Amino acid sequence: MLFNELVFAILGMIKESTQNMLERVFPQLKNQNLCMSQQAFSQAPQKIKWEAFKELFHASVAGSYNEE
Repeated sequence: MLFNELVFAILGMIKESTQNMLERVFPQLKNQNLCMSQQAFSQAPQKIKWEAFKELFHASVAGSYNEE
């Protein structure tokens, strides 16, 4: 799973089970042959540096303030 696909999936989790999210999000990804177990998905975010999530958070906050 590519970084941007993983982040898309993580951000797509809206108070639902991992399996439901995977079934909902994977068909939307460009790589239609991609499949991933719940366990693999749960371990994937651990490989991303925390700074990436911090940067995404700051970018989303800045975008929210720019829309006002």
